[in-house]
Amino acid sequence: MSSPATQSSPAGEVPVEVDVDAGFARMRQFEPTFGARIEDRRAVAEPLGLGPEDLHPSLVARVVSTGTEYLIVPAASEAAVASAHPDPVRLGVLLADAGAHGCYLFSSQGQMAKARAFFVDSGLDEDPGTGSAAGPLGAYLLHEGATEPGRLTISQGVEVGRPCTLLVDVADGGGEWQVFVGGGVARVGEGVFDVEA
Repeated sequence: MSSPATQSSPAGEVPVEVDVDAGFARMRQFEPTFGARIEDRRAVAEPLGLGPEDLHPSLVARVVSTGTEYLIVPAASEAAVASAHPDPVRLGVLLADAGAHGCYLFSSQGQMAKARAFFVDSGLDEDPGTGSAAGPLGAYLLHEGATEPGRLTISQGVEVGRPCTLLVDVADGGGEWQVFVGGGVARVGEGVFDVEA
């Protein structure tokens, strides 16, 4: 049975549904915003340790946010995603110029995607599962006509030894976006709150 809750975050109040028995949780993210497109393929590829030919032949890198700005970078293949080895200094400059918090490199086919998330705030970090980037990726793909409304399954974290699966449900119903991100959860603790009126 799902238990609704609201999570307070720096971006705002986020509705969350948790079904502990089923081991599943999902959150509704904010309305997506679509920022700058970066048409210079070499300027995007090289900070990631890739060549322009490793990027998708028609999709273009773009900043997308559902609460946090990510530079969404479409790769030509899963092999290109796996082979990326970013330069933290050059990637930091790229992200700062784009006004993005992190980089989400991905390759997709149909309703499946492989992705990696890179951050440079404190050196170079790779996150094994990034819900705040998965929602923007789903919105990006739907906005660009590269996927159908519905569920997108994202594989992430393999390269850091922590494989993760993220489930993104995206719809654009008459201009009103709905972006949900979910995945498996496990009980790791319990607690009781005393609330005073």
